[in-house]
Amino acid sequence: MSVELTQAPRANPFKTMIDVVIAPGEAFTALRQAPTWGWAFALTLVLAAIGYVLMLPILQHAFVAGFPQLIARSPQLAQMSPEQQHNVLIMQERFLPFGVISVLIFTPIGMLLQTVIMLIFNAVGRGDARFGTLWSAAVNIAVPTIGGGYIVAAVVALLRGPASFNTLQSVYQALPTLALAAPNAGVKLTAFLAYIGPFTLYSAALVGVAMTIVARVAKLPAALAATLTLLVPAAAFAR
Repeated sequence: MSVELTQAPRANPFKTMIDVVIAPGEAFTALRQAPTWGWAFALTLVLAAIGYVLMLPILQHAFVAGFPQLIARSPQLAQMSPEQQHNVLIMQERFLPFGVISVLIFTPIGMLLQTVIMLIFNAVGRGDARFGTLWSAAVNIAVPTIGGGYIVAAVVALLRGPASFNTLQSVYQALPTLALAAPNAGVKLTAFLAYIGPFTLYSAALVGVAMTIVARVAKLPAALAATLTLLVPAAAFAR
């Protein structure tokens, strides 16, 4: 009597990362069958860090250029002597290179938040995906949307040149966002709208596709998950 052994499907993580961009249906089908996220996680962090480092000279220029506006908005800074203000400027400018650490910390937090939202609507829509499968989907989505987003933003900022940016906020808005539609909005609304741009919208769209394939939920809970993965981080960004 012969016994046939069924082997678990082997995933090609690099093909999956490419397919997320060119054939998302195939990518998420592969992730449902064989979740993989290690290489995608590492690549996202590397791309995000490279993007931040490339933008660092522009960030430093924008911070110095925008410091007078910061003084005007801060009563504490306004009360300082010019020498004290200069010392604050130098000290804070030196901290900008360490911003890459924040990128490496908050990027995985964003992936986790997206996974939790997907998990909630997996339950609401009576899907059958597990946390690990949804996590692998979120991490692979992050490669083009977070990692790629940082690289594209850096390239655009470098092409425009440092003189195009006079505040840190203007650097983060190097790519078009909804904030352009409300130039006179308040600080919090501007920050909320500034989060909603081409790459975050792209991420939300991929979440919607992933939910219908990886979790096998209906279109409504998939759309709600996609919407909240866009709006919840935007609200946190605006705080």
